[in-house]
Amino acid sequence: MKVRLAELSKAFYIYQVPEELIQLVLHPINDFISLPDEHNSYSKIHFLNAWLDRLQSPTVMNSGLTRRPEFLYKQVIAFNLNSEKCINHLSQYTQLQCSARESKADQLRLLHYYHKFVKQTTPINGWSYQPDQPALQQTLSNWLIQEINYMTNTCHINDKFSQHETPPTNDHKLNTGLSVSQLACYLRLCVESDIFSKAEIRKLIKHFSQHCATKQTDNISFESLYNKFYSPERGAVDAVKTKILEQLKLIQSNKI
Repeated sequence: MKVRLAELSKAFYIYQVPEELIQLVLHPINDFISLPDEHNSYSKIHFLNAWLDRLQSPTVMNSGLTRRPEFLYKQVIAFNLNSEKCINHLSQYTQLQCSARESKADQLRLLHYYHKFVKQTTPINGWSYQPDQPALQQTLSNWLIQEINYMTNTCHINDKFSQHETPPTNDHKLNTGLSVSQLACYLRLCVESDIFSKAEIRKLIKHFSQHCATKQTDNISFESLYNKFYSPERGAVDAVKTKILEQLKLIQSNKI
């Protein structure tokens, strides 16, 4: 297990995974190695080997999403790494992200997004780091609900938009044939190619989330578009690539 730990640590550094994330996902293995043999049960060894298999799988190692916190957090929740360290880390991360938001309305939106993120992560049946403790998904969900209720009751934020924002009606939104994931990928491409400024990414995403509708939804969530911007799905990348090739053909055929 020490050999696999060393290999995985090296791989994470190559993928430029932040140090705090490396420590988070590897702490069960490090704790295991530091304990006397009599404290390590067969079930714990079985769980940790399965967790190492997960981290070393192509789904994780060959994904450009590995350095994104939400991607690794999804793995942690799915595998029910319900240690106190994981609970504290995820709650502190949520609080830090909320504090970076410009308004209470944005903070509340973010809490709702994280609650949806946690609830929609499918746990793998039978896996639990600490079987005698509540599941990580349930612990996080309960905590987020408490935070949402507290912020709603104390700050009186009941509207989707802050008092200085006027949400556009659906009649005034621009319709796009792209999905939310594809739109996020296209905006990322525009930013990376300097069509839009990298200094105004939040402003860009906020504008498109408020003033555009996709073929699936009339109301685009800022948090959904923001996260898909930084974590583009493979299918969305392929779809955008096809669209861009179609645009190139139009230019080459002098139809523009």
